[in-house]
Amino acid sequence: MRQVVCVFLAGLSFGIHAQPAPAGIKEMIATGGLSSGKTYQVAEHCGASAETLKVYKARFDADTRGGEQLYASLGVNIEQVFLQGRKEGDSFYASIKAAPNRDVVCSQTLALVKSQAAKQ
Repeated sequence: MRQVVCVFLAGLSFGIHAQPAPAGIKEMIATGGLSSGKTYQVAEHCGASAETLKVYKARFDADTRGGEQLYASLGVNIEQVFLQGRKEGDSFYASIKAAPNRDVVCSQTLALVKSQAAKQ
């Protein structure tokens, strides 16, 4: 996810210089926002602390800050995309809640969120 965020942030210069955004950038932005929201929500269900989630969200906000003009030109509301990802995270967690691999998924998700939060 971190790489996706960096890739679309690198594309900000396209919006600033009034050049067309590269093909697929809208999908990359949306995918990154959805993924971040979903990860956040699954981590919450898996028991991540409020502080860890707060730092993870702050990291997402910092990574996306400055791209508002580009997002608007592409018709992307990054906060709405993040919230949609959270809804998808609820659905995903509900689908694995009773699954035998839930603990593995939770462990991996918590490790990812903690590693991203630590980069703050």
